[in-house]
Amino acid sequence: DLCVSEGSLVWHLNLDCVVISDDGSLLDCVAMACRCCLRDATIPGHEVLEQQEVGPSGPEVRVEEDPNLHRTLSCGRVPTYVSVGVLEQGQWVFDLSAAEELRCRSVMHFGVDPSGSIRSACTSNANTCVSHSSGTMADVVEAACLAGRALLEQVDASNAPEGERRVVHLGK
Repeated sequence: DLCVSEGSLVWHLNLDCVVISDDGSLLDCVAMACRCCLRDATIPGHEVLEQQEVGPSGPEVRVEEDPNLHRTLSCGRVPTYVSVGVLEQGQWVFDLSAAEELRCRSVMHFGVDPSGSIRSACTSNANTCVSHSSGTMADVVEAACLAGRALLEQVDASNAPEGERRVVHLGK
């Protein structure tokens, strides 16, 4: 979506996030905020002129000045994060508050894309190794995938035109 001229020009976006208050699940919140910003961003219409005559700074590009002639970005591959904490008793907690994060012996973060696939996984406790049975871990991964997919469906449905909106229930 950001490619202007194949192999030579792309749009460069910077996205700065300012956190005013952290009451837990910060990575989840920032990832969703970034995804929503990208989803709402527009790129000006443009036309590549004289593709064959490429100068030192790339091909000449005419950028449309009319703000109504723009296109939106596709966020179909942009993941969101689902954080899961494990308490001392071995219980798993989703959507952690700051107090719950402090009580967890480990917190795992799963980057989940709209298809429900995990794109990345990390832990915020670098010096902590938590062992779990493969069945328990598989359940957590499956729950994180389902939660991430349902969350992205809900957010994407809320941005659809009025006639295309649908309600997605979070849960099995």
